[in-house]
Amino acid sequence: MAYSALMSVKAAEAEAQEIVAQARRDAARMVREATEQSKAIIDKYQAEATAAAAEYRKAIRAQAEAEAERIRSEAVAKVRELRMVDQGRKDAVLRFVAEGIVKRYVLSSNG
Repeated sequence: MAYSALMSVKAAEAEAQEIVAQARRDAARMVREATEQSKAIIDKYQAEATAAAAEYRKAIRAQAEAEAERIRSEAVAKVRELRMVDQGRKDAVLRFVAEGIVKRYVLSSNG
């Protein structure tokens, strides 16, 4: 009977060791599965964030290009305005000089 009890204890110990080993294998498998699942979730959110960032960059770029075009148009208009003012000033100076020459000519011929 003592021998039988000893054998039962040894069998129970072996079974317990097998249960512990199986539990460790199951735990390792669960950790691997959880890691794979979390990696998939992270990859999904990272892809979504990357796509959102690309859309945001695209919107910002379009906004910046529109603003640049507006500024460029204003600059071109201002340059044209300045050229017209400059031409007007040149014309005024030429008229002034021409009037001065005509006055001197008239004065010198009358004089």
